[in-house]
Amino acid sequence: YSLRMPADAYFSHATAALLWGIPLPPFTMRDARLDISVTAPSRAPHARGIRGHSLDLGADQIVELHGLRVTSPPRTWCDLASVVGIHDLVAAGDFVIKQVSPLASRRELAVTAATFFKRRGVTLLRQALPLLSTRSESHPESVLRVILHLAGLPAPTVNHVIVDTESGGVMRTDLAFIEFR
Repeated sequence: YSLRMPADAYFSHATAALLWGIPLPPFTMRDARLDISVTAPSRAPHARGIRGHSLDLGADQIVELHGLRVTSPPRTWCDLASVVGIHDLVAAGDFVIKQVSPLASRRELAVTAATFFKRRGVTLLRQALPLLSTRSESHPESVLRVILHLAGLPAPTVNHVIVDTESGGVMRTDLAFIEFR
């Protein structure tokens, strides 16, 4: 579709997330349509095989990735709030701000999310931001952390290193409640 896409159009939402490598839940793949956006006030594109959007965003939120125009990682994460639930939004955010080769910083996500007032998903963005972790290394790990949080448990330490004092062996737990051993 990029060959016939209008010059002012770009990939967004789940399509942009896939292009960035951001993990998404399987249900997002059931709909094979591409998310194509234009900047408001332009009208959303309509064609078979696409899901059109008209977005209010700044020029800095559109970048080039592998020769394709896509929304920036922070904007893509914010757009996902209208597509996925809290568990998957946190997992996507954890991937974006991960310690090794992050796509963006937590601050960049917060700044972009702050522009989302009165938009679909804004409440979810506000809930997800404080739950993000740079230390998370997998989608299931992030989802479990959110489940524990929503159940009222204290925040666990992510990927905690434990040293066996007898053997000197080093182990790492996905999640640990250090204060409770």
